[in-house]
Amino acid sequence: MSDDLRYEIKLVANEINFSVFNKWLHIETDFFKKYPDRQINSLYFDDNNFSCVKDNLSGIAQRRKYRLRWYGRNDEELSDPVFEIKIKNGRLGFKKYFNVPELNNKLNNLKIRQIQEIALLKNKNKKLFFDKDLNPSLIVSYKRNYFENNNDIRITVDNNIIFSDPSNDKLIQNHDQAVFNKRIIEFKFGINKKDYVSRIMKDLNIVPSRHSKYLSGLAMFGKVNYL
Repeated sequence: MSDDLRYEIKLVANEINFSVFNKWLHIETDFFKKYPDRQINSLYFDDNNFSCVKDNLSGIAQRRKYRLRWYGRNDEELSDPVFEIKIKNGRLGFKKYFNVPELNNKLNNLKIRQIQEIALLKNKNKKLFFDKDLNPSLIVSYKRNYFENNNDIRITVDNNIIFSDPSNDKLIQNHDQAVFNKRIIEFKFGINKKDYVSRIMKDLNIVPSRHSKYLSGLAMFGKVNYL
């Protein structure tokens, strides 16, 4: 299954930039809160050569990321695990994914190695989306706010971003954490909305930039050089 092809434009916001954005969002636009806030968690995977990292750093337009995503804080039941392959071509992207019900409400009690075996087993048996050997490379957790306007433009704001370096023999909640002290704002919209989004973003006066939580987290653990 896949999402429709869409643009994704990111803004990395410090406190000053976020204040500007917040004022713009609530005073100058028709965006409204679409869904309740959610705690999102991802366990990223990469091959032994860190091909996903290299493709991104090299600026290769067509690239992929592999991750298991679920929802909830570590002190509550963790639900709705989905394995995603995020496929990018420049700023355009879409996702392929499959549910992993075998992990639903069980993630707190499993070691990283066990999660890996279960998450990748379905694909290993059926060769659904990829044919490479993957290993856990990073855990990312954050709170997401959702906004939308009447033109079907979505904005997500990710805050309280925390990275962990996964260890095969540890539970998810037992890893040391590193805090990312900025927010990630992302505009998501269909191809036919590009000109409209460009117009509304002019008043925002924050420069979009390429940004990867995956690379930022690996950099905080000294595994890659990434600004």
